[in-house]
Amino acid sequence: MKPLNRVSIYFDRVDSAYSLLYEKHLAFEENPNQRTSEELKQAIGEFKDKFFAYKYMIRDLYFKNWL
Repeated sequence: MKPLNRVSIYFDRVDSAYSLLYEKHLAFEENPNQRTSEELKQAIGEFKDKFFAYKYMIRDLYFKNWL
């Protein structure tokens, strides 16, 4: 897979996870209860996973091309 395609795919995943996180945050602000709290925590975990995958993919591409 071409590096720019990989970056684009991983960025799209981070963007989708952030959008979901934002929606869950708004839902929690409107109606703070146990269910919305759990959904927000799950969205935070998913965003962290996607962000760190993106971050490490960028790091690997950088080192692969420079070393």
